[in-house]
Amino acid sequence: MKRLTLATLTTLSMSAFAQPTYITQIQENETWVKGGYGTVTTDYDFTRKSDQLEGSASSEVDGYNVTVLKMMNGSAGVTPGLMVSASTLDNDGTDVTTIEVAGVARLNLGTMPAALSLSYTSNSKSEYRDSISLSVDVASSSQDTSFYNEVSVDYQSFIEGDGVSGANPISIMNTSNFKLTPKVDAVTRIGISVTSDASIDGVKAIEYGNELTFGVGLNLHISPVNTIQVSLAKSNAVNDVYVDGEVVESDESDTTIVLSLIGRF
Repeated sequence: MKRLTLATLTTLSMSAFAQPTYITQIQENETWVKGGYGTVTTDYDFTRKSDQLEGSASSEVDGYNVTVLKMMNGSAGVTPGLMVSASTLDNDGTDVTTIEVAGVARLNLGTMPAALSLSYTSNSKSEYRDSISLSVDVASSSQDTSFYNEVSVDYQSFIEGDGVSGANPISIMNTSNFKLTPKVDAVTRIGISVTSDASIDGVKAIEYGNELTFGVGLNLHISPVNTIQVSLAKSNAVNDVYVDGEVVESDESDTTIVLSLIGRF
């Protein structure tokens, strides 16, 4: 079980279904509902450092997500809100359900809209660890309708379980939105994630390298309140895995595809 937990730490913690919703754009008393399908394919190339023996493997996670974000009345420049998100995932034949609940605060930093959120994520399987996340999002001025940029900083802390600890990522993601036509936006994403070492029973098991992410997408505004989002992202990191006294270099490449529909009320 511990081997499975380590193999799925990054996959389940990543925002596989989080094609940008631009949380900084939401206003008081609005409700956003998003439903989507996503798939994450990970390719691994292994090299044992002691003798350069090589190997490869792959894994896939796919599933569905529904997210509801409800904002309340604002006061003193701060608008509070609540987000609830549920996902059902198939991780190479293992079915996992995740529930995330978050408190959200929308505010302005001068002319720049911003948002803060604190969330807790629980999983249906004991071998997948629950986590707490803190996110900060800051966007460009809302006055420019042809271009919108949002910078997100997210820290996720996994709760120790089954002797597994660490593997806590901090991620910085820049998302840019370019209006091509009144009904079509182009989206680009670039980010980096830095993750602490993972340990089993106090012994280091994985030393993570920096993960770089590049993505593109389209937002199709099919009505004033409904948007279809399509996205493709590629991520890569080189990690050292410690197995039976050996160090194995794991070159990992993720491909994430997401299709979502957002409704605003």
